[in-house]
Amino acid sequence: MHNYTGPPLYNLDYLYLVSKNNPSFVEEMVGIYFEQVKVIGKTLPELLDAADYDEIVQTVHKFISNAKCIGSEQLSSICINIETTIGGRRYAELPKLIDYLLKYSQIAKEQLAEEFPELAKAAEEEEED
Repeated sequence: MHNYTGPPLYNLDYLYLVSKNNPSFVEEMVGIYFEQVKVIGKTLPELLDAADYDEIVQTVHKFISNAKCIGSEQLSSICINIETTIGGRRYAELPKLIDYLLKYSQIAKEQLAEEFPELAKAAEEEEED
């Protein structure tokens, strides 16, 4: 658990709006977010170690849609910053940015887990398998 005390890193208003308040749809999207946090947590450090910048851009670009889906402008901004940093070949800045993305995506996941404890529990059980 992190010591983050700022505002929530997500806002599900958009999901509720587009789903016409369908809780099953919202839960499905949050579940996908949980899965993607696990994916980036594993792959981004490996890609950074391998200096595979093209694949980092692709991975981060895919994650932007997950961040936007949960209404996280903060996470979307970090992703765009990573893409811009790679585009500008400022590779020395990447470890810090990727750390931010992993840290804050995990915080958002923990915040969402408070609202969706059953989804969080299922995601944890899936990780153990």
